[in-house]
Amino acid sequence: MKVVKENGIMISFDPNYRFPYTDQKAREMAIDAIKSAQILKLTLQELRYFLGEEDIYTATEKLLDGNARIVAVTMGPNGCFLRNRRGFVYRPTYDVPVLDTTGAGIPLWGP
Repeated sequence: MKVVKENGIMISFDPNYRFPYTDQKAREMAIDAIKSAQILKLTLQELRYFLGEEDIYTATEKLLDGNARIVAVTMGPNGCFLRNRRGFVYRPTYDVPVLDTTGAGIPLWGP
């Protein structure tokens, strides 16, 4: 992370977190990565867990006041919120028929 920062390379981060952390050090490392990244993709649950914020607008504002340049917050069946320093957009989800769950976190082989 130090070398990346020193060379002005953009950092993106998606915790892809599976609750709960039992190791406080791992949680603190994830929080540091969130605060260091310029591009973030978080879930609503991750905002609550890592930042202690219930309000999407307030949480994303705090991130944008730091290093973040763009923040995407996915909210499952409630859509997605995307924000940068110039504004924000919300998009609701829409129903689609599920044909295949490949890539949706379901392993195709063994336990």
